[in-house]
Amino acid sequence: MAWSGLMLMLAATLARGGADGVRRKILVFGGNGFIGAATVEKLIQQGKNDVTIVSRGNWYWDSATRVKPHVQQVVCDRQKGVRTCPELMSVVRQPGAWFDAVIDFSCYSGAQMKQGLDLLGDKAGLYVYISTDSVYEVCTKQHTGPTLETDDQRPADTAEQFRLNRLDEYGNRKLEAEEVLRGTNGLTWVFLRIPDVVGSRDGTRRWWLYQLWLRLHDIVPVHLPPKVANVDISLVQVEDVAGAILDILDGGVKVHNQAFNLAFKETLTLRKVLRDMGRQLGILNVNFNQYPEREMYLYPTVWKGPLSLTKAEEFLRWAPVSWDEAVRSNCQFYESVMSSDKFVEEKTKLLQTFFSTFANDLTKSRAIASRLKTAYGIKMEDYVPWYREEL
Repeated sequence: MAWSGLMLMLAATLARGGADGVRRKILVFGGNGFIGAATVEKLIQQGKNDVTIVSRGNWYWDSATRVKPHVQQVVCDRQKGVRTCPELMSVVRQPGAWFDAVIDFSCYSGAQMKQGLDLLGDKAGLYVYISTDSVYEVCTKQHTGPTLETDDQRPADTAEQFRLNRLDEYGNRKLEAEEVLRGTNGLTWVFLRIPDVVGSRDGTRRWWLYQLWLRLHDIVPVHLPPKVANVDISLVQVEDVAGAILDILDGGVKVHNQAFNLAFKETLTLRKVLRDMGRQLGILNVNFNQYPEREMYLYPTVWKGPLSLTKAEEFLRWAPVSWDEAVRSNCQFYESVMSSDKFVEEKTKLLQTFFSTFANDLTKSRAIASRLKTAYGIKMEDYVPWYREEL
């Protein structure tokens, strides 16, 4: 059968999953973290997917109840190599093993990608790789507009390649993984190049830390260095990424062997992000420190500018939630966590990070503790053991 015919069969199989009683088999590398858990939860809710997730066995936030009971879990540390994972090898090598789609959240190098593909062989249909806008940091961009999917070419000069790779090793390794997957014969793929992701249950705690910082802005002014304050950036909401992945599984041939940028439609800056978060929290005039002695900022993480969404809008019908709605829902989630007894481990990590970074004298540490007790009922000594020594 011609390759085009095989692609049509694959698209039909993916799209009809569940419609005629045939369940789709989905293999997910990752699936227990921020974006992965949100995606797997949607796959479960569809009611037509049998999901196997491959991870190190950690469960973050409430994924142990949202995801774990509804999937087959295979414990494997990809950093050590997939061939050191007998359970994964058994799943892949069992007679008749086949996965309609593979969704990969946890590949961080070309070597990891090659190991996974070698193990899978011809037992996978569509391979969806969750990449990053950091790949553009090691490529040549010949224009000043929003970054296009075609701006993914490394410079011809090897010295320039080496220089860019050293500046962004993460982007280099993710692009290496794309290159390995793109060069694999007989396997259909899709790359999703996403910027920094925001939303509830974020393992990086970046949004949450900024939200806490804004609550304490009159005690610890929020850092806003001029070099990053007004740089145009893209962000994306986690539920929108998860939704796009499901759309790709159902999208048919037109989305295959394509790369797509995903982001909010609104172009943002760090100043706008912080001001909009502040307004949602009822803080109209944020106290900024533009020239801190030791500056700290969490966005941006890339420097090639915002992403073009033209291709995603055309092929994926990309219609993300509005920025204003995302700010509202994200702030409400983290505010609720601060005043509840859920997610104690995550809240402890956040408070210890903030306290160790900014509570650098007795007066400030007591002011922070007092504010958090008043606002959320938090007793700082319950979360930050060394604060007890200051009482």
